[in-house]
Amino acid sequence: AWRNANAGIGAGIDSFYEYLLKGYLVFGRPELFSMWNASYAAVNKHLRRGAWYGEGNMHQGGKATVPHFESLQAFWPALQVLAGDVDDAAESFASFFELWRRYRVLPERVDLQRNVVHPHAAAYPLRPELAESCYALYRATDDPSYLQAGAALVHSLNAVARTPAGFASIGRRHS
Repeated sequence: AWRNANAGIGAGIDSFYEYLLKGYLVFGRPELFSMWNASYAAVNKHLRRGAWYGEGNMHQGGKATVPHFESLQAFWPALQVLAGDVDDAAESFASFFELWRRYRVLPERVDLQRNVVHPHAAAYPLRPELAESCYALYRATDDPSYLQAGAALVHSLNAVARTPAGFASIGRRHS
């Protein structure tokens, strides 16, 4: 039985995409690469809206809903780099990083149509996905702007998440 009729790249499915491509790169299994290619093409065709990604509902012909951002989507530019789509990765990263700059962290979910953080998903549990994408883009391009973005991530985390005992998750949006 289906538990969720929606498909996207965020929470609940993000690791699937990662394991397909990274599993292929580590183990060289062609079936993983074939599944990755089919999945990546479907995401780009049905879910992508510019630099953003929505969800598709299988009961509505896969038609994408209004784009939103989930912090777990921030891994996507790193996968795009591994797939050789560096320009698309840079576009997605720039949009995701702009949210980071606006909120000083990545809220769990942002409604991009209304340009608001979902009130039930305003926390930030110190996710590493955006930093991974920043690193992947720097390694692929040697562009120093990604080093500057990485430094901004560290500065922001030190400003909003550092405590005397270490780092703590953010329970609500910081502005």
